Amino acid sequence: MAYEYPGEPPLRPFQVEGVDWLIKNRRCVLGDDKGIGKTVQVIKAMIEVKPKRVLIIVPGIAGLYVWLKEQLPKWNAIERLGLGQPVLMTGSAAKRAKLWKTSHFVITTYAGFREDMKHNRVPLNWDVVTCDEYHRAFKRRRTKTHEYLKQLQSTYFWPFSGSAASKGPHDIWAPINLCQPRIWTSYWKFVDNYCIVSINQWGGREIIGEKNVEELWVNLQHVFKRRLKREVLPQLPPKIRQPAYVDMTDRQAYLYAAMAKDMIVTLDEAEEDEGDKHILASTALTKIVRLRQILACPKIIDPNCPDYGGAIEYVLDDLEGAESEKDRHCVVFTPFRDAVSLIRQALEEKGFGPVIELMGGQGHSSKGIDELKRKIDLFRAQKGIAVCTIQFAESFELDPADKGYFVGFEYDAEQNSQAEDRLHRGTVEWPVNFWYILHNDTVDEDVMDVLDRGTHATHTLMHNPEKLKMMLNKYLRLHPKMQP
Repeated sequence: MAYEYPGEPPLRPFQVEGVDWLIKNRRCVLGDDKGIGKTVQVIKAMIEVKPKRVLIIVPGIAGLYVWLKEQLPKWNAIERLGLGQPVLMTGSAAKRAKLWKTSHFVITTYAGFREDMKHNRVPLNWDVVTCDEYHRAFKRRRTKTHEYLKQLQSTYFWPFSGSAASKGPHDIWAPINLCQPRIWTSYWKFVDNYCIVSINQWGGREIIGEKNVEELWVNLQHVFKRRLKREVLPQLPPKIRQPAYVDMTDRQAYLYAAMAKDMIVTLDEAEEDEGDKHILASTALTKIVRLRQILACPKIIDPNCPDYGGAIEYVLDDLEGAESEKDRHCVVFTPFRDAVSLIRQALEEKGFGPVIELMGGQGHSSKGIDELKRKIDLFRAQKGIAVCTIQFAESFELDPADKGYFVGFEYDAEQNSQAEDRLHRGTVEWPVNFWYILHNDTVDEDVMDVLDRGTHATHTLMHNPEKLKMMLNKYLRLHPKMQP
């Protein structure tokens, strides 16, 4: 079948194949690469099986926005399902209990689902249950979400994620166990068959690679499907990732040096009347976070810093060279919520705009969803600039912007890639460029080198003592110009 209706964009052949596969196998995981249309495949399959009860579970407000305001209307799914308007599960406990009993088409967040399952409000029988970006909630075994999903009974169960197996085969076990619990029963049997396991000095088992990959894919063919963007869209314009090296500003270098050397920063005497003038890092981990914050924007820890730091100044200089406002259409990503408003402030001081802020912590109310829609519509219509936290950039689309800047980055290659793919969608017609802004004489370059190696970057960073020691030593090896 082509699954086409008048007035709708046609599906690509691999998407039609995906819909057929979902319907045929009933309980299965769609792990297609990011940006190639997993949501539409699930929606089309949902329409075709003509369910009477549907439960959609999403990570948060971004997922709610995508389903309610973009994908369901785009494919006329509400009309074709014939179940009435989807119910957003919000409000008091009493209200939610009543809604769960009376609703046949429900959209809720993972947090809301867990809370309502805990108090026995959620009906256990559904025709279709689908879990959007499931890796955010139950990629690992022994999570509450995984435990509660086991209690549901449904004919069709479709978890999907573009980050399905980012760290290795063991990432797949939790969802396939939910889909086919009689076949995929034992986690450690699965790991022993398909993962390379090392015994650490404490006697614990650590997964460091994969094995028997061909056998694994044969055994997964009816429960797990993954197509890569480069395989199904070979003519898609490239995604270009490139470093941009910058120097720290004078004050930024002072703050960085003081934190790296003594784990404490003393702010200027002029700030003494504003409260505690000491910024302390009590542990090595806190210290690393503080150092990363200083690199993203020194104003995070020193509000009276006279500048925004080398990374933001690079973005401002680059955008200032644009020939027109539409040439400034871009996204600025950062790992820190505190940096978002500061980046926006810097952009607006230069007269760039409109600038929108995109980050989590907005709840999952209808008002929050409408506000997210308003912002993204403004960004698209006026060719604006979006400032977005990396972890919030999960589901929505920010094309047709064709460039992005990373003012700081996550120590997880998959999370950075998720952010990149908000722009590099399956519909783009031009290359998309991303600049990772790296500071000279800091650990930035070493971390990016590890992240670029691929799937086991986090394991390399956290479990390679020599590499970690080298990075920490580099934090402490101060350049003379940085001495406080």
